[in-house]
Amino acid sequence: MALASDARFKNNIHTIANGLESVLSLRGVTFDWNNVAFPEKGFAKGSQIGFVAQEVEKVLPGVVENGPDGYKSVAYQNIVPVLVEAIKAQQTRIDRLEQEIRELQTRK
Repeated sequence: MALASDARFKNNIHTIANGLESVLSLRGVTFDWNNVAFPEKGFAKGSQIGFVAQEVEKVLPGVVENGPDGYKSVAYQNIVPVLVEAIKAQQTRIDRLEQEIRELQTRK
């Protein structure tokens, strides 16, 4: 399912700042759902991968929602733009380091 993203729907568009720092602060985890305590949720069985909402909320509060039952959820799709900006920042750093290496090699 595609989500609305047309520029005409949006105001106050700004590039995400500190994407790399945000990603470095996140912790990906493996886990098993607590199906014994929450059988009504119908969680999948077996090992899963994801995040802990309370941890994500400290880094990216805008991607965590508080449900009416008090439990938190993560809008995983909203983390993708942060990942894109993190990759771009990392690539910029790599490009700078490669340039420095080339400059050092030419000095020899």
